[in-house]
Amino acid sequence: MAAAQREVWTDVQLQRLLAEKAGLELSSASVSALFTKQPSQLKLSTLIALCSALDGTLNDLFDVDTTSGAQPCPA
Repeated sequence: MAAAQREVWTDVQLQRLLAEKAGLELSSASVSALFTKQPSQLKLSTLIALCSALDGTLNDLFDVDTTSGAQPCPA
C-alpha cells in the first residue's frame, strides 16, 4: 500500500497527514476503514487528498489485476 511505502503504519498517522498536508478532516472511523477494507465508493476529493498526503499519484493507490480477463477501459 502507498501508505506503508511512505512509513505510514496507523490510521492515526494517516488522519494527521490528511489534515496537515491536504486539509482534509476525516473521522477516525473513515480513516480506519481505508486501512482495513476496500471501500465500495470514495469521493474524488478524498482520492486527491490521499495522493497529496502520501506524496503519490493515483497509480500508487491502486493495485489493478490485469490477469483477470477484464477488458481495459476504452480510451
